[in-house]
Amino acid sequence: SQDLLRQIARSDPGVRYVPLDPLFCDGESCAIYGADGLSLFIDDDHISRNTAERLLPALQDQIWP
Repeated sequence: SQDLLRQIARSDPGVRYVPLDPLFCDGESCAIYGADGLSLFIDDDHISRNTAERLLPALQDQIWP
């Protein structure tokens, strides 16, 4: 769960938790396809490589501060 991931990240300075659901969900539903019609995910919990490559520029400062 997200609470567990946050707890782990708080307890270990080498771990970063970057929640991605705000990028896909609006509070009512979550997108599974991008504007290009391609799937954003490869399964229920993992984003696709294409999605990761698109998100990396915007998230890299959170991942590697």
